[in-house]
This record gives sequence, C-alpha cells and structure tokens, in this order.
Amino acid sequence: MALPRPPSIRAHDGNDPKEGQPMLSSSPPSADRATRSVAAAAAAAWDEDANRRASQHITDTLKLLHEAFAPQRRLVHAGDVIYSNGDRFDNLYVLNSGFFKIVNLAPDGRELVVGLKFRGDWIGFDGIAGARYGCDAVAMDTGEVWVLRYERALQICLRRPELLQLLHEAMSREIARDRDSLMSVCTLSADARVADFLRYWAESLARRGM
Repeated sequence: MALPRPPSIRAHDGNDPKEGQPMLSSSPPSADRATRSVAAAAAAAWDEDANRRASQHITDTLKLLHEAFAPQRRLVHAGDVIYSNGDRFDNLYVLNSGFFKIVNLAPDGRELVVGLKFRGDWIGFDGIAGARYGCDAVAMDTGEVWVLRYERALQICLRRPELLQLLHEAMSREIARDRDSLMSVCTLSADARVADFLRYWAESLARRGM
C-alpha cells in the first residue's frame, strides 16, 4: 500500500527571503475553496437537522402539556395584553402560536422591550416570587395562549415527574435568557446588540420550523 506523500520541502538556495527555513508547498486555491465549501455544507446540514429536532421537541412538548393540563385556550391579536405589571399572579402561560414581547416601562415612560417569546415558550414566571407580575406581556400578532392555573399546575406536576421536569426546564431557560440579555447590555455596543437581537430572532424562528 502506497504511503501518502509528505509536503515537499525545498532547501534554502540563497534566494529565499527567510534564510534557513524550509518552504512548504501550499495547497492550490481551488482545493482550499472546495474544502471550505464542504465544511460550510456540512455545518448547514447539521444546523438544519438540529432545527428540525428542536421543532419536533416543541411540538411533542405542547402535545404533552395539552393532554396533561387541558388548559384554557385564549385567542389573542396584535396589541392584546396577556398580563400587566402589578397584576395579581394566578397563572402561567404557554404560547401555542404567535409572537409576544415582554415590556417594562422606563422612568421617563418609554417602552422597553426586555424579551421576545415564541411558540413553545412559557411566560409569567416573574410573578411567582412577589405574587404579582413584574412586567407586561403583549401579543405582537394573532396567536393562541394556553392559561395554566399555577396551583393546579403544581399539583399535577407533583404527580407526574416528567411534567415537573418540563416546568423546571422552562424556568432554567428563562434564567439563561436573562443572563444572556444582561451580558449583551453590559458588553456589547448598540450596533452589536441590534445584531445579537436579529440573530436571536432568526434562530428562534428556525428552531420552530419558520
């Protein structure tokens, strides 16, 4: 069996700019381009497969939640408020369709969008600690929200560990997103924050097959 040829090394002949260093032959530019194209295609295929699996996981999770909780289903339109800052906390909400924004008001009255929510996301966790919601949740287009009574949801989760795991996963994602948002505000310029927002929006849609 023939062994692979090593890269050719040309000894110093007195005309090389760096004396005493062997010179390695480089790959043809066409070979480099082909390698990069193959790597890019492989990465794209992996991303597509990962997004497909993420979308299916969201679908399966929503089916399980619907069967277990039999939630109240609420149709909303752009501008509808799911809950407002200061409202009494009673429910968690699971988003079955549509797009939603989480809003706080700045001291000068400006609306600050502090989060975006998509199909499969949970909202309302901010109301657990103080028994009141700490922000506004507003629909950005037509969608459907599932209303879960918090006390009843806890009772069901205690009987079914797989549902308790889903609840904990949703809480963990919220903590991670809050951390990422804080890091973005503290470390990125305004232009970079816009780019990060657009990236998050595109990735969230892709994971939901959109």
